[in-house]
Amino acid sequence: MLIIRQEQYDAIRESAQGEFDAGMIEHLRTHFPKETGPLDDAELLALVQEGRHHAWRRGADHPGAVCRFIDVRFVLGPSFDTKPELEWVTAPLRDQSINDADARIEEMAERALQWIARRGERA
Repeated sequence: MLIIRQEQYDAIRESAQGEFDAGMIEHLRTHFPKETGPLDDAELLALVQEGRHHAWRRGADHPGAVCRFIDVRFVLGPSFDTKPELEWVTAPLRDQSINDADARIEEMAERALQWIARRGERA
């Protein structure tokens, strides 16, 4: 039987988080060049880590859902989920009839895309 000590587990987790964070920085720079342009890697890393922790607090555990959460947070702002004008977008985050937290985040991200598209039509 294989036994993994807590120190080993922590090292594996840190490595995986570092890889995720590096991938997110690349993803954000690719998909949001205008918004990320003024930020250096350390600033962007801090935003990614903060977003990752916020997604975890919302129950996300799949990297894709965490990525989507960070994308929405990046576009709508770090406190998007507390803004009254975004209630419709963020309602799935509080919808306990959707049993899976990752599915709640995916639904919220879809609504965010719809909200952004409607704003673009008005601009």
